[in-house]
Amino acid sequence: MATSLIVTAGPVRSATLNRGKPRKVFRGVQRTLIRKTLAKLNALFNADMRNWNRSLILGYDPALVMGMENSKDGRAFATVMARLQACLNMKEGDK
Repeated sequence: MATSLIVTAGPVRSATLNRGKPRKVFRGVQRTLIRKTLAKLNALFNADMRNWNRSLILGYDPALVMGMENSKDGRAFATVMARLQACLNMKEGDK
């Protein structure tokens, strides 16, 4: 009596085989670039906020890199920063 074995030859997600948890979508050099870009944008945002608060106390018009939070430019920078953070949090299988 013979025994038969059925084998499928399709792609297998290595995350489910190796670690049991999904991997980050962006890894390596690309993840490092995203992380560093987000850190630099956060530094610019913090510098703008310090400059804005200082201008309120001393009574002058500040030169802001990212613009006001409610302005078109400020919202555009906030959108970019949110998208970069979403890229860092993205895992395999997310939509």
